[in-house]
Order: sequence, then C-alpha cells, then structure tokens
Amino acid sequence: MKPHQNTLLILFLSLFSLNLSAATYRWLDDNGQVVYSQVPPGDGRDYREISAPPPPAEDPEAAQKRLEEARKALTEDRKAREQQKQDATRKKALAERRRQNCEIARKNLETLTSRPPNTLFKVGDDEYRRFTPEERQKRIDQLKKIIQENCKGE
Repeated sequence: MKPHQNTLLILFLSLFSLNLSAATYRWLDDNGQVVYSQVPPGDGRDYREISAPPPPAEDPEAAQKRLEEARKALTEDRKAREQQKQDATRKKALAERRRQNCEIARKNLETLTSRPPNTLFKVGDDEYRRFTPEERQKRIDQLKKIIQENCKGE
C-alpha cells in the first residue's frame, strides 16, 4: 500500500470504530413507525437510548486453542523447573565429589611426602610396595594436580 492509502485506511477505520461505540436511540415517528438512529430526535419527542448488545461469546475453538496454549506453557514451565532442580542436584553432587577428592588427595599427598622414601605403601586391596624415586615424584605431581582441580575455593 502507498502512504496515502494507509492514511485513508486509518481514517476510515477510526471513523468506523467511532460509529460502533456511538449510542443508538429509538422513538416513534409521526406515522407510529419505530425509528432507530444514532442521534436523538431534534423535535423534543420521547425517545430512549438503547444499550449496545454484549460482545459475542468467544468461539469455542478459539477458547480451546487458547486453553491448549496455556497448558503447553505451563507444561514447559514445569519441565524447566524440573530441569533446574536436576541441574542443581547434579551440581551439588559434583561439588561433594570434588570436596571428597580434594580431601583424599590432600591426605594421600601428606602421607606420601611425610614418610621416608623407602616406606611401603598400599597400592591395592592386599598389595604393598615401595615407590622408586621417579614413581614417588610422579604420584606427588598427580596428587598436586588433583588438588588443584578439586580444591578450588578451599
């Protein structure tokens, strides 16, 4: 549409909407015929103002569609809340595992560095052995890395 056509359309629609909201009057003319008009009679005759009818009821299909959209939105909100709850639970469990790993790594590092190099260390359920200096240093480096990754903020 061209700009002047838009202006004319807006003007027409605004005038049309004014007419829809205008009052309606009812009276009898000189012949006893019922007259309806948007302006009251100008000659002083009796008239009454007629109120506009109520707006039409909502179309059942539109109401059903609106209801389904509201249900869908509620379901999506519920799923999002459940997902947030699961994420929070996972985050809490991860934080607890990190705390435990931190504690274990610190304890193992303390044990490894505080004992003499020729100490027997438990490496399995029923297995004990002495670490070579290289193995001992490698294990110390591994424990320091675990502590760095898991002991943030402690």
